[in-house]
Amino acid sequence: MVREVWYQGGPNPDHAVDVTATYPRKLAALAAHVTQTSHEDVDARMRPVFELNARRAGLPEGSLAEAFTVLRTG
Repeated sequence: MVREVWYQGGPNPDHAVDVTATYPRKLAALAAHVTQTSHEDVDARMRPVFELNARRAGLPEGSLAEAFTVLRTG
């Protein structure tokens, strides 16, 4: 049984994950998908969103976070 479903998005995310330490690795992984990311600056698109998520979650200045809505199924 799946007890939770986490999804990025939704109007009111209720859980944040600090990804500051792993952000460079995330960018490198995305850059490996050349056909999908070579035409844009992925960092310039993602960093402001992750900074805002971190601020909203009360994380320290300079932190980056992904925000999720967690649906509990049982």
